[in-house]
Amino acid sequence: MNLVFVCTANVFRSVVAEGLCRKFLKEQELDGIIRVDSAGIGDSCGNQRPAPILREFVAERGIDVGEHRSKCLTEETIRTASLIIPMTRRQERKILTTFPSAEGKTYLLRRFDPLADHPDIKVTWKPVSEMMWEVYDAIYPAVLGLISSKRMAKIVERRAALGASRRRVKIGSATKPKKPMDGVMAPAEAPLPPTRQLRRKVRGDVLGRGGLGISIKTISA
Repeated sequence: MNLVFVCTANVFRSVVAEGLCRKFLKEQELDGIIRVDSAGIGDSCGNQRPAPILREFVAERGIDVGEHRSKCLTEETIRTASLIIPMTRRQERKILTTFPSAEGKTYLLRRFDPLADHPDIKVTWKPVSEMMWEVYDAIYPAVLGLISSKRMAKIVERRAALGASRRRVKIGSATKPKKPMDGVMAPAEAPLPPTRQLRRKVRGDVLGRGGLGISIKTISA
């Protein structure tokens, strides 16, 4: 399963969203089945590093983006993505206009935050430190909401079912199956890992939202 966060230049908002998502998935031991990436939809994106002040800001919150280099959204990225997640409605429109194949799997990030007061996560003309906090606080609950969403759970379940189906086909349609040795049982299909009960409570003082708690729901691994 592939998630792709998209902003304009792929050096700020989508980088923060990608880093937070990787961090949350690793904590919940889901990083092995969900891959996370980011890209830009603007004309100037490509092989740029996030600003030093942003790298330092996210590093203080346990997120390493030191190796990140910006890249543009491509048709191949669209093809392999399970979900494409832009930051603003304008970016969403440009994605769907440029890549018609993105229809049906492109959703605004803030759609996954039930308490969001605006659909867009914008870069505002404020002091840099204040602006970074504003964007971070908008992205944080939305990424948690994405991970806990029913849409994500369904995609993970479909991926698990598809993997099981492919394993059955591989086992059942081998062109030259090996004959088991005398007295040795043929290997049985390995069972799928059990469903993990994922629970994570986010304190309101962390988000600055007055007691907001978001629980990550059951996701089939």
